[in-house]
Amino acid sequence: METISSSPGTVLFGFGHPVFRDEYFSMFRKEKFHFLSATSGDELLRLFHDHAEVSLVILTAEMGGLNGFEILHQMKIDRSGIPVILLSASISFESLKLASMYHCDEFLQLPLQKSELMILINKYLH
Repeated sequence: METISSSPGTVLFGFGHPVFRDEYFSMFRKEKFHFLSATSGDELLRLFHDHAEVSLVILTAEMGGLNGFEILHQMKIDRSGIPVILLSASISFESLKLASMYHCDEFLQLPLQKSELMILINKYLH
């Protein structure tokens, strides 16, 4: 787990592949947010439960262990008020139905520009 401090809120990142995590995480090293990151579904849920200060979750649909939809579902059961942004390399009709059924706040296709992600982070943290 890696953290970066300073914050109006804490963002929990869950990227199934470390390369994606490192790529997106490095974009925010200069931003004024507190970040936590995980590369597996189990680790992401543990961090979510252990850190009450998490105010936004960004995860990929493709995670190690549990998939992003299972994680989204569990998070919304446990703390429904926390916004979740789900990212996926491909979006299908079935995945859109799951995202809606589990109350995903945003469902976006990768790759995503830094500016797009920053707009969403600011939207949910302020």
